[in-house]
Amino acid sequence: MPGLNWLKGQEPVVALADEEYPPWLWTITKPKVYTEEEMRPGGRGHKKMLRSERRAEIKMRNFMKTQ
Repeated sequence: MPGLNWLKGQEPVVALADEEYPPWLWTITKPKVYTEEEMRPGGRGHKKMLRSERRAEIKMRNFMKTQ
């Protein structure tokens, strides 16, 4: 992979085979699944859901102001 090394004279960066990377690396892009306990009011999942809903409302409100 040319162009990824930071220092002059550094060895070229080489990608490894998929099997050589840790298994958790392939789960990073998957959305987090919250348990039923976390989705109850006051739980981490519930707070995240409320926050995303509020952000969506703000974005829609700001968009409607420009129309």
